[in-house]
Amino acid sequence: SNSNFIPVIAQIGVGQDVYSSSVFTVHIDAGCPDPHLATFDLALSSGDDPIATVSFPINITAHPGIHDSMEAGVGAWTHSGTRDQWHQTAHRSTSPTHSWYCGTENTWQYTHENDARLETPYFTVGTVTEMAFAHFYATEVDYDFCMVEINNGSPFWNTLAIYNGSSGGFQDAFLSLAPYGGQTERARFRFTSDGSVAAEGWYVDDFWAGPM
Repeated sequence: SNSNFIPVIAQIGVGQDVYSSSVFTVHIDAGCPDPHLATFDLALSSGDDPIATVSFPINITAHPGIHDSMEAGVGAWTHSGTRDQWHQTAHRSTSPTHSWYCGTENTWQYTHENDARLETPYFTVGTVTEMAFAHFYATEVDYDFCMVEINNGSPFWNTLAIYNGSSGGFQDAFLSLAPYGGQTERARFRFTSDGSVAAEGWYVDDFWAGPM
């Protein structure tokens, strides 16, 4: 639980989009609860004149990957958002009886104007560079979307894949995690819909990232 300030000073030229500086490490005491939260402060200045400071939370965990068949309950998964309909269901699944579903139970349709997010627990990518899951989706083509995103605890999410239309049944998806090797990450399944026309929605099952 100790906190250390590590200054890293970088000169970024006008029009320069990317800058790579020295690698720094964060030491976690053995008794600190998992996962751990550190804060990265980005101080911006022009010469000696300060402009702004932006803080980013950084989550760190020793948990090597994640494997969830959705049969042991909600666990550490979380969900939120506008008209959030994510819940566990026995209506459709791959192994053997439960999956996460974004839609309305019994009517088997999603509502309009959704922006609902289902998030995995944090996991360490390690040397494994692939994430996999089974999913079934049925949405209005070109208007309602199923998005898979990844994040390290900061306010920003990176999109890995976008699906819409109909999968025609459960499909296996495999997404590269190569850019995130050695990092602590979490994935989320984000479902969005517009104000008209609805279909069945999105089911997610058998998620894994890391050692099987």
